Amino acid sequence: MKPHTSIMFALGSVLSLMLCSVAWSQNPGPPAAEFGKARLYVSPSTGIQYAMIPAGRFVMGSNKGNADEVPVHEEVITAPFYLGIYEVTQEQWQNIIGDKLPNRSFHKDPTNLRLPVEFVSLSKARAFCEQLSGKEGRLCRLPTEVEWEYACRAGTISAYCSGESSDDLAKVAWYADNAASQTHEVGLKPPNAWGLFDMHGNVLEWCETRYFNRYDRHLNSSGTWVARGGAANSPAQDCRSAKRNALQNLSQRKDLGFRVLMEIKP
Repeated sequence: MKPHTSIMFALGSVLSLMLCSVAWSQNPGPPAAEFGKARLYVSPSTGIQYAMIPAGRFVMGSNKGNADEVPVHEEVITAPFYLGIYEVTQEQWQNIIGDKLPNRSFHKDPTNLRLPVEFVSLSKARAFCEQLSGKEGRLCRLPTEVEWEYACRAGTISAYCSGESSDDLAKVAWYADNAASQTHEVGLKPPNAWGLFDMHGNVLEWCETRYFNRYDRHLNSSGTWVARGGAANSPAQDCRSAKRNALQNLSQRKDLGFRVLMEIKP
């Protein structure tokens, strides 16, 4: 190999390494081998289905969204966890806690209890999780905002787990353009790469995180909490992976439900 050719080859190698480093810093998620390999756990106690979400890291937030989605920053998930593959359904609500807290959902169909439960305040969602913990023998709770976005993205950096456009969103979500403001049975659209359905649209989902108007400002005096994911009446922009919603903890709305996280350790 000629000297100048060797130099060119070396420079090319260095440039490739630099580009790889930049790409990793922009999308430092779990190894690609994890994607598409959802590990399903079906609870023998309740029949609820959970996907195992692997530990890893990701870039949270967006510079293309609202003012409360910055600064874009890296978050690390240090341990895997189970997350319900569906939003909590009205059937699950009735089976777990319906004797104490009746199903007050706005959208009801007596022939289809697989509609997501809604019209649930933060305290009622927590009460469900507490009751479920006793049945599962493990801690069940709402996901934090970080855990929710990490699970929703499933390794992606696009606006939605399915891509950038509203056409991409329509493939996986019930939202304003295709839902007629009506919630739909969970699981009718394809899941994301980690086996989670309806992470975009259908109903907003409570998170166990107080709302603050920037990620680098951890002050909250208004009693607001975060909800994520968009709903059946939400425009595409409001269903993005990075979109945040600030709701009072007593909020009960026909577009507001939740999803359960179960910790893996007993």
